[in-house]
Amino acid sequence: MMTNYGKEGVAIEAPAPEDDWDLPQPARSRRVDTFIAPPFDPVKNPREIEKIALPVAKGCPLRLPSLFDPDRCPAFMARGPLFSSGRTMLGIPHDGPVKAQGKYSLTLCGERLYMRDKQVWHAVMNIVKRAPAHNVPIRIELGAIATLIGSSDHGGRALRRVWQNVERLSRATIEVTLRDGHAHKGKLLGAAYRQDGKYFIELDMQWMTAAFCLDYQFKINCKRRNGLTSSLAQWLHDFLSTHKSSPGLSLGYLRDLCGFDGQHRKFPAAIRAALAELKNSTAALVADFEIIKNGRSSDYWNVVIVRGPEQPSFTGPSSPEAIDRTESRCIRKTGWVVL
Repeated sequence: MMTNYGKEGVAIEAPAPEDDWDLPQPARSRRVDTFIAPPFDPVKNPREIEKIALPVAKGCPLRLPSLFDPDRCPAFMARGPLFSSGRTMLGIPHDGPVKAQGKYSLTLCGERLYMRDKQVWHAVMNIVKRAPAHNVPIRIELGAIATLIGSSDHGGRALRRVWQNVERLSRATIEVTLRDGHAHKGKLLGAAYRQDGKYFIELDMQWMTAAFCLDYQFKINCKRRNGLTSSLAQWLHDFLSTHKSSPGLSLGYLRDLCGFDGQHRKFPAAIRAALAELKNSTAALVADFEIIKNGRSSDYWNVVIVRGPEQPSFTGPSSPEAIDRTESRCIRKTGWVVL
């Protein structure tokens, strides 16, 4: 329970902000032929699919499970300030817990990460998914990353900034307790380096496989998200994309959850502007909103969001072997590798 204060200054008891929204349950069965495979090279040897994903406990797989869509990401990445909406003051160290909604237990060691870092991470994953193997160094093009995050500036300064994001991601060590009840520790990117004028990244396959298999995977409309102007609007876009409903939440709760690091008194105006941007440009996600004042402290004000018709798209937690079997059926039916 949390104490709110009414107009007369009398303390009233109200339920604490919902901190454990239940994730929607996926259908028990799903036709494999509903997936549309992108036009990548076909697999010449069907046995190659056996290399895609091995159980985490048995060692390092050669490939990440594709999950049929490079824009899907683990739910825990959108339900707290791992990638925060704060001001991009680079180089701020962080070593300790990160607030996370629900039952997730999350810690970060490295530098604070922001929504710009998340944009770059999604772009890198988009490129990585197309690679024939993931347990080896993978070459990346900074210009391709810039294009994927919605930037047309491919000048030296802009690309250096992209590389700084990649390097910051490679320095981030994450520990998260997933739905198997175990803590999984690893890196968002295993390594990032330049060699002979080319850029390479390596993946922490053990941790990445756990993150992609043992958590809900939500589709994030990255192109739409990247087109939003404010980082708070971007954070809200991804947060709302992982929930079916939007009950009223207090501004204080949302401020902590999104990682806003400005002055508290400025947050109501910031979230009002962010929601207005979403309403104007992403009506399918946010049809309308209202901020209800409840006392003098804005921490206890509630924001009520009227959802548009868009509903979350997701896959439920699964073992690497189950994903492997699903992909194998899809490849046998379509003749294409689903990356």
